[in-house]
Amino acid sequence: RTKLLLIVGVPLIIVYIATVILEYRTQRKAALDNATASLLEITGRCASIVDANFINVSKTADTLAVSSNFLNTTNPEDIFALLKANLDATPNANGITFAFEPYAFSPFLEYMAPYMGRTPEGSYLKKFIDPNENYNYLGYDWYLTPKITGKPVWTEPYFDRGVSDMLVCSY
Repeated sequence: RTKLLLIVGVPLIIVYIATVILEYRTQRKAALDNATASLLEITGRCASIVDANFINVSKTADTLAVSSNFLNTTNPEDIFALLKANLDATPNANGITFAFEPYAFSPFLEYMAPYMGRTPEGSYLKKFIDPNENYNYLGYDWYLTPKITGKPVWTEPYFDRGVSDMLVCSY
């Protein structure tokens, strides 16, 4: 009787364990494949949303750049009003600026870069970017790269210390 149990039982147990292991591996691979497919789909949707936000912000900046050619004012408040209107029309943008070439705004003013941004509390921050306060915008990628290439570009993320004081990408 014990001999029969060993002859029949041991192989059955081995076959059972082998079947459980094979089934586990098969189910594990299927679960990983399903998780990978789901994550790729979610990532694709998130990337599409981010891409749409970048496109929206870049269109606003492109339109603002074209309209700046017709800007006929030396009143900074007019520029701030234009920046605020564009910021209001672009909820995904955190801030917007006009950074003029030296003496381009006025022959008496070397630097001129009015900035309009949002605070974390939701109010507006209005300021002039002043190169004399350790923020020489003429050397930053967001200003220099488009000037050199003649084309707008997205910058790599950077901490915008002194202006918005947050991690940003600029266009």
